[in-house]
Parts: sequence; C-alpha cells; structure tokens
Amino acid sequence: MGTNGPGPERGLLSRLLNLMRGSRALGSASDETDLRRALEARTTEDLSSILRERDEGEWRPEVFAIAASILEARGVSPSVAEPPVRAADSAEVPDVQPLVTVGQYFSPTEAHSHCMALEGAGLRAWVFDESAGSYLGVGIGCRLQVRAEDEAAARALLDIAVAPDSVSPVEPAEATHGHSRPESDDTEGTAAVEATVPETAEPIRQEAANEEDRRPRGMEAVELAGVVLLTAVYPALWGLLNEADTPPMTPGILAVGVAWSVGLMLLVWTLLERNRGPLSPIPLPASAVPWVREILAGGLLFLAMWVLVDPVVGRVLEVAGVPDSPTQWDSFYRKWGVTGIHVVESFFAVLAEEVVFRAYLISRLHLVLGLRRGWSVVVAAAMFAGTHGYPPRASLMSFAFGLVFGRAYLRSRRLPRLVVGHWLYNLAVMSYWLHHAR
Repeated sequence: MGTNGPGPERGLLSRLLNLMRGSRALGSASDETDLRRALEARTTEDLSSILRERDEGEWRPEVFAIAASILEARGVSPSVAEPPVRAADSAEVPDVQPLVTVGQYFSPTEAHSHCMALEGAGLRAWVFDESAGSYLGVGIGCRLQVRAEDEAAARALLDIAVAPDSVSPVEPAEATHGHSRPESDDTEGTAAVEATVPETAEPIRQEAANEEDRRPRGMEAVELAGVVLLTAVYPALWGLLNEADTPPMTPGILAVGVAWSVGLMLLVWTLLERNRGPLSPIPLPASAVPWVREILAGGLLFLAMWVLVDPVVGRVLEVAGVPDSPTQWDSFYRKWGVTGIHVVESFFAVLAEEVVFRAYLISRLHLVLGLRRGWSVVVAAAMFAGTHGYPPRASLMSFAFGLVFGRAYLRSRRLPRLVVGHWLYNLAVMSYWLHHAR
C-alpha cells in the first residue's frame, strides 16, 4: 500500500543530513548527539576527506570539530587528514609574481595534463581561461602559465613531454576529471608523458642557465644571416628595383614558384630541426582528431583576420591618408589557367612563409639575437611585409597580418593552423579580385 509522505527512516536520514550540511543550527544537545552518531557511522576515510576538503559551504563548522574528535577516538591523528600547506600555496603567487604562458590548448584536460607534468617536476603551474578555451581555442585558448623565472625550465620539460617518439603534443593523454575517453591510447599517452618528465626540475633549470654558454653562437648567427638574406633581403631588393606590386605574368612562373617554395621550406625546416629552441614549433599531430582541430583553428584564425583585423586596419590607414597604388592583380587572376595553378601554388607558398617567417625567424631572433618574444614577432612581421613589395598601404596591412599570425604562433607554436588560416586568406583575396574588384 502506498504512502503519501516519507517514512520515519527517510525523515530521520534527511534530518541528519540537514544537521551536517547546515540547513539549521544546532539547537539542543540531542541534535549534537544525532550529528555525532551520524558521523560515527561514517568510515575513517570519509571523515578524513571531510577534514581535508574542509568545505564550509557544504558542512557546518561543528562537523569538523566532531569529525576530528571521532578520528582521535579511533586512534587517527586529525593532522594527518589536514591538507599540507606549502609556502607557494600560502601566498597568492599569480598576484605577486609575473606569469608567462608556456602552452595554449583547445582542451582543458590537455592543459591540466601538462600542468600536472610540470608540477610533478617541481614547477608551479596554473591553467587559465579553462571554460572558454574549449570553444574558442584561437581567440582565447586554454592557457598554461608558470612563473617567469621558471619559463625556460617549463618549456624544456614540455619539449621533452611532447617529443614525437613519446606522445603527440596536440593530443597528449588527457587527465580526466570524472570523465573518460574511449580511445585506448589515453593510458599509454599519460604513461609516456610521465615517463619523460624528470623527477625534479633542478637539472632542467641548470641546463637552461648554462644553455647560453654551450651554443655555437657564431655559426647560428651566420645561419640566421643567410636565411634572412635569402628569404627577406633578396625579395625586398627585387621589389624595390622592379615595379612594385607586379604579379607574375604566366602560369608557368607560378609552377616554378611551387618548386622554389617546397625547396625553401625543406631547407629551413631542416635547419629548425637541427637546433631546436624554446620557441621551435611543436611536432606535427600524429592522429586525425588533432588535425581536425588544427583545421578548425585555422578557419577561426582566417575569419578573425578577414572579418575583424583587415577592415579595421584598412579603414585606419585610409583615414590616415596612407597612399595606395593601382594594382594588376584583378586582371592577372582572370588570365586563363591562373586560378587553378594559383590555388596550388599559394598553398606551398604559404607553407614556406609560415615555416620561414613564423617558426624560423621568431624562434631564431629570440634564440640567437636574444630579442624578447614580442620584438621577435615585430621584426619577423616587418620582414614578411617587406618581401611582398606592395604599395605602402598594402605593406602595412601585410605587417598587421604578420603581427597577428606571429602572435598566434607565439601562443601555440603550432604551424598547421597558421598554414590553413593563411591559405584561406589568400584564396579569399583571389576571390575578392575575381568577383568584387573592378
């Protein structure tokens, strides 16, 4: 036969829970006795957990004292259940010491995986923009930050953790919090990350401190100068000595450009891999899912540039009276055979430009010349704009493009998203000249 209300046992249980969780104050000795009985019915592990977490929003203050007395009666010291207080935790480190970003992630679990790897090596780390990073990885991203003094050691540890032979940097094993992924390689990926992280970060700190003395600076400077001459100085001088903004005249020249771009990209990539530094690109993804994420990130980066940055910068330059010149690109794209070849040629040109002007120049200007990260982006963006030989207004817009993509590289060190975004941007420019420009 059914009842219209809760039975006496359920009512008593609800009353005890209300007592422990603060629904009403302890009003009598019988209430305190009931509360003690309810806590005595819990296991030692439960009581220790209550003291460790000490969630005053969940439990009344009296609960902690009673739980401590019950543990003492069971021969367990309440101090064992108390959370350890570290000096780094007692002070609000993010508010006192400057933090730097050492990683940018789509997935918060991915960020926490690397955060735990750093803390396991003795480096304090924090994850920011956790909720927004899952959806807006390009614009906001989930950021992993450390103290400025630990930056070199943290980057060295992350480079070890994302080595190609161990685990993909874009899709490392994700440390889940109450959720699990069906992929079978998660456990293996986590083990790989943990196996590659040293037990202490002191050797890494010492290695970063001595790194400057070990590098053959002379040879690196010669290498950097050679790449700059080949990729930036020579094209800029060619643009100055010839008519500015002159597009290639035949599809055949575009086809030759493909071979040039592939050779240049392979050469510079080889130099990058021979001597990796703290700003060197993260290895390419090893599975399909991170590739999809990179493509989506590149699409968002293109939209941000095409819809937000370009119109604003163009309008500012127009109002400022920065001169522009007539262009031949509209008639060039309408030539027979040019459109199809340009789609292919543009991809390889973008690939070479991102490897040279983002991955190589930003990392080498910082590593060899000691430029700050921001200045490395500015100098690389200036070289990127100079190589195109555009009129003043278009050159400044190319400079703004280099700043945006350089900043995106600095935050993620991932080239695929930059290549996708840059290629889509070039295709949009071609479409503009074909369908909108006169």
